[in-house]
Amino acid sequence: MPVIRVVLIALLLSACSSLPSDQEVDEANYGSAPSEYELIVKAYYQMTVNEPGTTKYNAIHKPVRYWLANKMGDTYYGYLVCATVNTKNLLGKYSGFRHDALLIHNDHVVKYVKGGDWWGEQLCPNPSSNAQ
Repeated sequence: MPVIRVVLIALLLSACSSLPSDQEVDEANYGSAPSEYELIVKAYYQMTVNEPGTTKYNAIHKPVRYWLANKMGDTYYGYLVCATVNTKNLLGKYSGFRHDALLIHNDHVVKYVKGGDWWGEQLCPNPSSNAQ
């Protein structure tokens, strides 16, 4: 995880954005750790995909305390959950498994990153690798 933060910081600094200081990161409100994270993730997909009842879940990883910042100066704090899912597209066909990232703060998804790619940084393991 420290490598991801270093790369994320380098990318964001190169874009002239300001990241939170170490003190801000340490003192930030990450919310409570989600004990029912699997239900939260499934409820999120239930509300957002084309055919909710057909979503296939390969893995939902345990949450990790995390923060995300983007090149526009937005910062999000919470618990990162990686989910390997297969959903149907608008044509009713499965699109293939992908590894999504969901940032949860106080039992609510505050940031969804389809495919887990955040400004060029992969937040979750490659879906072709063996998910646990």
